[in-house]
Amino acid sequence: MTIYVIRHGQTDYNILNLYQGHIDIPLNQMGIKQAKEVAKKFKDIKIDYILMSPLVRARETAKYINEMIGGVSIIEEGIIERSFGDMEGHPNQEDCNINMLLDYDKNYNIYHVEPIQTFFKRVFDCIDKIIEKYRNKNIVLVTHAGVAQAIECYFNGSTKDINKYTLKNGEIREYYL
Repeated sequence: MTIYVIRHGQTDYNILNLYQGHIDIPLNQMGIKQAKEVAKKFKDIKIDYILMSPLVRARETAKYINEMIGGVSIIEEGIIERSFGDMEGHPNQEDCNINMLLDYDKNYNIYHVEPIQTFFKRVFDCIDKIIEKYRNKNIVLVTHAGVAQAIECYFNGSTKDINKYTLKNGEIREYYL
């Protein structure tokens, strides 16, 4: 089984360094270009299923992959981005910033942001389910930066230095089981 994890293409919020979370922001022109480029990388790879976050930026990215390879695309609620609560649509603040929010041990519960341990448990449970359900299949997960970080922690068994696991927009990471 191979799992390909892809971060959606760029949005205007990415450029502005604003928390997106569950705000449904579409891809911008660069994001569409990135989605088309990432789709080309799957031209000669057998993919059984494309699982995508329900948010439009992930669905749009998945659409280009599906056009390239054809196949079954399924919305997977478990890989929706972390909720950033009252921070969505805002930049980092002194009292609430990404370094704080990625501190797994402190598990901040401020501004209605989904605590990181709760978020990781959700993603870990989803990956367990995907591995069980799609065993021996090649799967593409089109998701978000935070989910990609959680997935990397799932496979490497560590929740330290989470920020170093951030995927760029349109970047792919592969896991073999």
